Amino acid sequence: MSGFNIATPSMATPAMQTPSIQTPSIPTPLHNSTPFALPSTPAPNDAPTPSRDANPYAVAGITPTL
Repeated sequence: MSGFNIATPSMATPAMQTPSIQTPSIPTPLHNSTPFALPSTPAPNDAPTPSRDANPYAVAGITPTL
């Protein structure tokens, strides 16, 4: 029962909204971090993930025309 009290959605709601407001505050760094913005340059983080490396364009919704 005590676990349910801690997992209250009320507490999670404000926590999620906090980063949402910060997103528009610094859009420049966020765009660089997102692989969708720059699919041409694969990030080092994508290396360990074969799923993303297989078709990075598919995730962004762009058809690969290679």
